[in-house]
Amino acid sequence: MRKMQLKNISLPGVIACVNGTHVRIKSPGSDNHHLYLNRKGFYSLNVMAMSFPTDARHPGANHDSFVWNVSHAEQELKSDYNNGKTNTWLLGDSGYPLQPYLVTPFRSAADEIQRNYNTKHSKARNVIERCFGVLKNRFRCIIGSRGLHYSPEKVTQIVNVCCAIHNVCIFFKHQIPLESPDMENLVSYEEELENSNISNAAALIRMRIVESLL
Repeated sequence: MRKMQLKNISLPGVIACVNGTHVRIKSPGSDNHHLYLNRKGFYSLNVMAMSFPTDARHPGANHDSFVWNVSHAEQELKSDYNNGKTNTWLLGDSGYPLQPYLVTPFRSAADEIQRNYNTKHSKARNVIERCFGVLKNRFRCIIGSRGLHYSPEKVTQIVNVCCAIHNVCIFFKHQIPLESPDMENLVSYEEELENSNISNAAALIRMRIVESLL
């Protein structure tokens, strides 16, 4: 999807938000069908989206953190960070790892300062949830209550085409029908991660952002 409008976000250095959404599919009917059975009990693709190209390749059983770790976006941002670009980052929910270029909420906010940061982080991250809602409202074939009766490979192509056409519609200011989005599919399917492997650099960057809000 296109780069998000982040002008009103009161967190410094944020260039985009990242999240995943599940697109229901039929059972693949193959030996690896279990890979597509997500934790909600239906077959799906876990679609990751942000201002980078949408990644709709991964079976629904994969967690958001796995999709992120094998993405081209992660490799690109890691390369930028290692080359000295250390003042911009993405926002992700607690289903993603805290990294120097991917900032997440505090798993257990210890004080009012951290709670304030979590609140601002959540409000800012809501932009990606709205993007998913608008996309699924425009292309009703990918809402959760329906599902796509094609192979996972074909569904990946369909989702990517929906995002491309969606961007064209935005460019030409084409209005979508005023219908309520499918709230079931605005759920981020996040789960809290143990952050024992948080790097010192990432933790220091997050604290720097927290202090900038004081």
